[in-house]
Amino acid sequence: MATKNKHFFLPGLYGLRAIAAIVVFVSNMRHIVPMGGKSSIFDFKIFLESGIGVAFFFVLSGYLLTFGFWRDPENWIPFKTPIKFFFTRLLRLLPLYFICLIGLVIYMQHWQSAKEIKDTIFHFLLIHNFFEFSFYSINSPFWTIPIQMQFYLFLPVIMMLAYMTGHTRKKVFVILLFFSVICYSVHYLIAYSAVRLNEWPLNSIYIRPNGFVITKSVIAHLPIFIIGCAGSYLTFLNLKNKKSTSSLKLLKKIIFWSAIFVIFVISATSFESVMSPPYSRYVYPVLPVMIVLSIIYVEESGLLPILEAGVLKYLGLISYGIYIFHMPCIKAVVKCLDFIGISPNENRMILAIVSFLFTIFVSGCCHKYLEKPLFEYIEK
Repeated sequence: MATKNKHFFLPGLYGLRAIAAIVVFVSNMRHIVPMGGKSSIFDFKIFLESGIGVAFFFVLSGYLLTFGFWRDPENWIPFKTPIKFFFTRLLRLLPLYFICLIGLVIYMQHWQSAKEIKDTIFHFLLIHNFFEFSFYSINSPFWTIPIQMQFYLFLPVIMMLAYMTGHTRKKVFVILLFFSVICYSVHYLIAYSAVRLNEWPLNSIYIRPNGFVITKSVIAHLPIFIIGCAGSYLTFLNLKNKKSTSSLKLLKKIIFWSAIFVIFVISATSFESVMSPPYSRYVYPVLPVMIVLSIIYVEESGLLPILEAGVLKYLGLISYGIYIFHMPCIKAVVKCLDFIGISPNENRMILAIVSFLFTIFVSGCCHKYLEKPLFEYIEK
């Protein structure tokens, strides 16, 4: 690991993001064509339904955003200039989202009823995660975007409370773990109470017990984000410790591969349902912690030549675009295959390859002509 010009640099990061983006792509293809497969132990269908790719991005978001805090708490940007911090996050997250949203609204003519007009407005205001009918409506991956934006609002407050209470990095780390448990407990109480009401007082079109709005709320995901924030402290300690003996490198490699093994076992077997606490997301806290460990110790994994290779590195660079555009691209390819008389269900490999290449093309163009200039503007 290294820092360049005060910016955090994690070797293998783009490769990890690429793998997560590919997992999300394949996972969401199952909504278009049947996908699955089972061995004596591992179940590919369970793996696709686990949401491990999205979990990785949530953990990584908290992890990267808070590294500057651990390096210099008093001069951390969200503390010094919170408005600037939020504005830069808007510039990174929203341009591709709005491009895709506008294109889909126009293509679908998503304004022909009062419900569709509401749905479109909610998506533009980034509040569609508060309404059941709007949660997955226009483009299913969009549900995570308002969750991210709401997390950006919570982040400075969470870190400020932890810092004012703990003062030292070690105490802040412990407090963050405590906050993570508190957030899970709050979500548990909300979800538990909702399903046990004798009469639901709200309109179920907007919010219902055990629906998406409650089970996938920002409160439900805050424990995951905060685990990422706390995990960044371990990277700070790793950088601070200059010693790098062969035995220490071996230990880090063992931790990395053990974490990967646990992630795969939990995500691709029935252990997921057994180990998940009630109303938790992504087998909290085990899976988020394993994701953090895999990020921290990837440098010692022996995989850097692969993760830093040109193709994976590029896919990691455009991974956000892949996330935003992959479902519309898959659906567009399905329509084209149907038009020329090729069955997507019987030619899933063709669908996967063509859709992924199309997604890469769209994401690459957006990165080159929009994201990259914007990032350069933000850096200045």
